[in-house]
Amino acid sequence: MAAASDPLVGDVVDGRYEIISRAGRGGMATVYRALDRRLDRIVAVKIMRDDLDDDPEFAKRFDSEARAVANLSSAHIVSVFDQGVDRGRPYIVMEYIEGTNLKAVLVQQGALPPDKAVRLLEDIVSGVAVAHAAGIVHRDIKPENVLISRSGDVKVTDFGLARQSDAPTMTVADGVLGSLSYVSPERLLHQAPVDFRSDVYSIGVVAFEMLTGHKPFTGDTAEIVAQHLNADVPAPSTIVWGIPPWLDALVTACGRRNADARPADAGELLTRIRRGQAATLYGNGHEPALVASMTEPSGSMAAVPPRFPPVAHEDTPPLASDSGPADRVPAVRQVFKRRRIFAAILAAVIVLGVVIGGWWLFSGRFTTMPDIVSQTTDAATGLVEAANLTLSTEGAFSEDVPAGVVISSTPKAGAKVPRHSTVHAVVSLGAERYTVPTLVGTSQADAEAAIGNNHLTLGAVTQDYSDTVPAGSVISSNPAEGESVPPNTPVDLVISQGPQPITVPDLTGQSQQGATDTLTGLGLTPSTAQANSCTVHAGNVISQDPASSADNPVTLHKGDTVTLTISQGPAFVTIPGNVIGMKSADAQQALQNLGLTVSFNYTSPDVIRQDVVTAVTPAAGTSVTACGTKVTLDIA
Repeated sequence: MAAASDPLVGDVVDGRYEIISRAGRGGMATVYRALDRRLDRIVAVKIMRDDLDDDPEFAKRFDSEARAVANLSSAHIVSVFDQGVDRGRPYIVMEYIEGTNLKAVLVQQGALPPDKAVRLLEDIVSGVAVAHAAGIVHRDIKPENVLISRSGDVKVTDFGLARQSDAPTMTVADGVLGSLSYVSPERLLHQAPVDFRSDVYSIGVVAFEMLTGHKPFTGDTAEIVAQHLNADVPAPSTIVWGIPPWLDALVTACGRRNADARPADAGELLTRIRRGQAATLYGNGHEPALVASMTEPSGSMAAVPPRFPPVAHEDTPPLASDSGPADRVPAVRQVFKRRRIFAAILAAVIVLGVVIGGWWLFSGRFTTMPDIVSQTTDAATGLVEAANLTLSTEGAFSEDVPAGVVISSTPKAGAKVPRHSTVHAVVSLGAERYTVPTLVGTSQADAEAAIGNNHLTLGAVTQDYSDTVPAGSVISSNPAEGESVPPNTPVDLVISQGPQPITVPDLTGQSQQGATDTLTGLGLTPSTAQANSCTVHAGNVISQDPASSADNPVTLHKGDTVTLTISQGPAFVTIPGNVIGMKSADAQQALQNLGLTVSFNYTSPDVIRQDVVTAVTPAAGTSVTACGTKVTLDIA
């Protein structure tokens, strides 16, 4: 009701954006679903709350969100299309995501399977990594700010608290900390500069919640703050069994209180995630070296100049106090000779050092990057190690390169690379394929949700009758259940309308065999009853239940029963003898009750007539049809 009474619904912002409905409301602004009249598309319009119009700090923060996102280009960040002020109200026009958010998914599903959590985490971190690469700290990463479209696209939104990484530290006094459950310890203490590692901490909390279904720290405000400051985010494996060790270690590294112990930024975090995915793909997800690499600290000490031991001075050795001038001349010459020898050796050493150092600086410390493209991972590793290098890998889907084969390398083959440095390879995960889920028998809504959750799209939806599938449920899909198909493949659905209705024909007057064959051919079940009829020939249909006619047709479904009443022809009755001696009226009623027609033959004058039956024609005991046969009574 609140959305329906919103005064902005139906309004047109800046003469262009027609407000259709309210989509959500936050601390700073209200988000509306709107129609961009100029480009004829649905957009999201975020309008700052009226009670904040006079606060320049909020207006500045609102403006910073648009500027922060406008220059970011990522499939995993909600795009900003426009910005302006309409009648004193700042607004931002953004991409409208038809779907849900991660918070709603967690509320509905609880803990997610590790493989699904990793896929979502990779998309989230990919979007944040683009922001970090542009020098932007999001500062409010939480499940509510992760949108998931109906087709499964994941997008990070709400950069309302974002700042440049070198911006002044925001404190609690600034009034906006985001959601307390996801805030890093350094922001609570407002002592350290805001940097990318604060976002990494929030991502770690979100990852913990995805894997366990619970936030790591709960309670009232004071309790949550105390837990952030006094404890690291625990390992998800302490709550949920079956989490890959590398993923468990990575979440733990992100959730450390000491910012230097976390990954440096989302880009480094993304590299670790992909390294873990690739190792899992090849069955190496439990390797100790991989797990250890997930917890490497981001902080590094500045390079310290090498320190060398002091060189002793070659001073002239002291002479004995009793030596005369003649004795001291050879000694002095010997000293100078030793100095010349030492100087020559030192010069040779320096020259040799310069030559070796020059060779090492310009050539010796480098090796050549081998050509590892199109090699298997094992073969590529061998070539790289033979060149005194270390190989790191990440997986990527490919339609052309078989799984386990290198797609590309950084640097490229032939490049000069410092010895013992790390080079990178993108290894094919094979063609990206998804299995069509079980859809037959499910409701249309559940089928559409399952299609979207499996990275597929809804194709054509048609309807058909079915005697076995309830109305509204799926009869069949194309492609069929279990088929492996590329992402975003359209899946066509045939939806049941229930059993096909059958119009019952009017069968009265038809022969029993013909009527029965007609009903059987229509898929109906015939049933018969017998009755006499004066008008319908024996063996023909007198009536049917339910009755049906061209003016009032009746429809049934396959298997339903239609009862046919079949004529046995006219009934026969025997002329009773007890009518003789009856009064004329009584005899007439008795015969009419048998279906006979009565006439009188008066045999005596009216003045002496006693009104008694004296004879009946046909004679008593005669068998006649009960279809109006004429009987004459003699009345005396």
